[in-house]
Amino acid sequence: MRNSSVTEPPESYLMNAGDGSYSYNKNSYFQRAATSTAKEKIDEAIATVLDIKRVPKELLDEGSPAWNKGKIHYTSTPKEVGDAYKSQFTKDMRDFFNARVQEIVSGGIMAFIVPGTQDGVPHSQVPLGVNLDILGLSLMDMAKEGIIKESDVDSLNLPIYTATPQEMTELVNTNGCFDIERMELTASRKSPDGSNGASRK
Repeated sequence: MRNSSVTEPPESYLMNAGDGSYSYNKNSYFQRAATSTAKEKIDEAIATVLDIKRVPKELLDEGSPAWNKGKIHYTSTPKEVGDAYKSQFTKDMRDFFNARVQEIVSGGIMAFIVPGTQDGVPHSQVPLGVNLDILGLSLMDMAKEGIIKESDVDSLNLPIYTATPQEMTELVNTNGCFDIERMELTASRKSPDGSNGASRK
């Protein structure tokens, strides 16, 4: 027997792009589950491989030649401070390369961007470093006015190292996990006098 009754098909709602009420993002269980899982993995990777809390201990040791008192970066500091930053950067990049080689197939290519400067440029003339130095001076002025504690400034060391092409080449070659196919320095914004970079007296 055939059921002769006619029924209307149920009304359907097409899922749209974006994040509205009928969006795929809001209505897909698998989408939400995948996004949640990926976020957890990304957060975990950042916390372990790119841990910004890994500041060289000697920068916080009052008895160390590398004690970075009153500074938040290695710009315009004694050589020992810059050496401590470079040593930590070397360790971090080694861990980064060792982690990435586990993920990339043999012959695969990886592209990444890091702060850089030309070979032979003093730390005190690297534009990024100059800006961070000015920020540090501003924080010290705030400490002198009692707005913040000077000890808080002493304990703040921004984990940013500006490597040169030569330093990056040495790091890659020493690690041995990758070969450099291409390396470029983006042109820095020119100063009003027409020169590249920045300098301080």
